[in-house]
Amino acid sequence: MAREFELCPGRRIGGDQPCFIIAEIGQNHQGDLDIAKRMIRMAKDCGADCAKFQKSELEYKFNKKALERPYTSKHSWGKTYGEHKRHLEFSHDQYRELKKYAEEIGIFFTASGMDEMAVEFLHELDVPFFKVGSGDTNNFPYLEKTAKKGRPMVISSGMQSMNTMHQVYQIVKPINPNFCFLQCTSAYPLQPEDVNLRVISAYQSAFPDIPIGYSGHETGIAISVAAVAMGAKVLERHVTLDKTWKGSDHQASLEPNELAELVKAIRTVEKAMGSPVKQLLPCEMACNEKLGKSVVAKMAIPEGAILTLDMLTVKVGEPKGFPPESIFDLVGQKVKKNIEEDETITEQVVENHLPAHSVLLPVEPVATPDKENPTAMVKRDLSRMEINLAWPGPFVGNPINGKIKPLSFKSNLKNKINLPTRKSPQSHKEQLLCGGVLLSHTAECQDRITAMETQVWHIAKMIQSMLPHTLSALVLKQVLSKHQSQKKMDSQQKADSASGRPLAQVHPCKQIRLTLRNSASSTRSRPAMKGTQTLERVPTCKRDESTPAGRHSGKQSNAEDRLSTVALH
Repeated sequence: MAREFELCPGRRIGGDQPCFIIAEIGQNHQGDLDIAKRMIRMAKDCGADCAKFQKSELEYKFNKKALERPYTSKHSWGKTYGEHKRHLEFSHDQYRELKKYAEEIGIFFTASGMDEMAVEFLHELDVPFFKVGSGDTNNFPYLEKTAKKGRPMVISSGMQSMNTMHQVYQIVKPINPNFCFLQCTSAYPLQPEDVNLRVISAYQSAFPDIPIGYSGHETGIAISVAAVAMGAKVLERHVTLDKTWKGSDHQASLEPNELAELVKAIRTVEKAMGSPVKQLLPCEMACNEKLGKSVVAKMAIPEGAILTLDMLTVKVGEPKGFPPESIFDLVGQKVKKNIEEDETITEQVVENHLPAHSVLLPVEPVATPDKENPTAMVKRDLSRMEINLAWPGPFVGNPINGKIKPLSFKSNLKNKINLPTRKSPQSHKEQLLCGGVLLSHTAECQDRITAMETQVWHIAKMIQSMLPHTLSALVLKQVLSKHQSQKKMDSQQKADSASGRPLAQVHPCKQIRLTLRNSASSTRSRPAMKGTQTLERVPTCKRDESTPAGRHSGKQSNAEDRLSTVALH
């Protein structure tokens, strides 16, 4: 994710920050200071973050012939282009008055410096950031001088190529790291087929360490909202009080009601982006309770029968029983009592059932197809594997049947080891040496930790073939609350250890990293394997009798060596 930086005092962009919305007044004020103030107020009332103008020192932006050429457009404010531009240009004192007004009503104020002298004035005016218009994006001396001012920069990319944008990046980045690019097409109004929102994604890939935004000249708000959904962290739209006014920009601008609607839509979309973790949500519980299906008996099943697939079906049942995804886990299980036809299959009627989301960890090495040669089979060796989970994870504190049920670890192995915790202000590490596997669990926590709750217990990721069969300790204990007293912590650890049923509480963990490493080969440098990997059997290493974990990690019985089961309740 692109780095964050402070664009305006107290307002950051990039990362998970909300989109920064710029109301581009430009020169739609018609050269009238009162209209300009009304537009600043309108931008504030509609929820924009910043009101922006365009500042030019005309003799430095245009040569004499450009200013003297006749200008007969219906949008003209004078006989020559110079007269037209002078009518629309505010003086330095007027800019100071506008900035003061914006500060009084509580909205950020800036302007595009349309030439180097305009940038000098804006620097003196102490604007929070410089906006580089598309016409100056390939003006490399201008860019270098502007970057050296040290203020954040927002750089539009209309009329430019990707090669030019790479050059811009290489010029600005070493001088001033606080800048962003805006995808922009310089046409007024802009037709949808010329917008090219996919350039936003291309910029995100090409320049992953800077925020990317969008400057739009289209009509309506739909395309701008889509840009934000694609990750635009800065959005600029031209605004006007009346689209029928004289001026070429008004037609491609948003009136007050449209700007307000745009801001509202963007904030709604930002909420809707939510989390990338797919899981059952509390808001879905009512629907799940009403429509969620369970495994039911397809026929009458006598006590003692071994379940087969043809005995089972899936229906909306009362009471709720095993969810449909458990149907294959139930096959081969023994029935403890008579089950009537169409009766829900519940935990109470199945002997030694494996709850939903159980994982059987195979003893023998598992062969998988070679991606380059699908007919070949290869074996995976565990040297190092990392699993990264965004919080909240799918296996911690999931709502099941309307309740948040606790999680626990179960194993048919004899040894369970509660691990000591070593703490630092923002992170915790636990390590365990057992059966030749060094298991390291690191959790980076948010600053906001609930003071009154004990927040303990994570689970080793329950994915088929993810853990080596020699893992004999399936309990990883972690106390995340920095506010809990040591006495209470020790008491909780002792109680949990005695009961053997550690609870998984919801906690403010930002990211979980689970690292499995073959301790016998830990000194060898091997590439990381990420994601679900099938694992070759890990040789048992020599015990370290000096550690509690090592004393529990000796040879296992044949029965223990055959199968390990991690179960989720």
